[in-house]
Amino acid sequence: MTREAVGERWAFYAEPVSIPQERLTPVSDGDRVDLGDHTLEVHHTPGHAPHQVVFRDPANDAVFTGDAAGIYVPEHDVVAPTTPPVNFDLEQSIADLEAIQALGPETLLYSHFGPAAAGGRLAAYEETLRDWVDAVRQARDRFADDEAVPDHFAEGTDMGDVWGDRQAAIEARLNARGVLLYLDRES
Repeated sequence: MTREAVGERWAFYAEPVSIPQERLTPVSDGDRVDLGDHTLEVHHTPGHAPHQVVFRDPANDAVFTGDAAGIYVPEHDVVAPTTPPVNFDLEQSIADLEAIQALGPETLLYSHFGPAAAGGRLAAYEETLRDWVDAVRQARDRFADDEAVPDHFAEGTDMGDVWGDRQAAIEARLNARGVLLYLDRES
C-alpha cells in the first residue's frame, strides 16, 4: 500500500522489514502507552491518513505529531504540507490541528525533521494547508488536465536546496496528487 501511495518517491526508501506480529500492539484514541518512567497519551488524528495517531508526552509538555502537523523544515524554519494520496482530508486535518492545539504542547516533535517550539506553528500550518489546497484548486482550473498540475508544482518547488531537486519535485507531485484526489471526493 505504501509503495502505491508514494509512487516514484519509493526510490528514497529502504526495503521495509516486517516486524513480527507478536511485537505489535495496536493503539486507539484515548489509550496510554507506559514507558516506565512516564506515559504517552494516544490521540487519533486521521486527516493525513486514517491510521494516523499522535502521542502526547505530558511529562515533557510535547506532542509527537507524526504527519498530522506537517513536515518541519528546520533549514527554513517552516512547516511544509504533507497531503499525499489517497486519504488526505482538509477538514479533518484542520480538526486534527485544533485537537493538537487543545493539548497545549510547548514542543512539537515532528517525524520530519525534529522538534520545534509550538508557538503559533499549528495555526500557521492550518493557513499553509488552506493556501496549498487553494493553489492546487486554482492550478486545476488553469490547466487542461490533472497531470499538468503535479508537474506545475514540481517545477516551482523551492525545496530543492533542502531535499535535492529530484526529491523536492517528487514530494511536490505527490502532495499535489493527494489534494487532487481530495478535491475529487469533495465535488
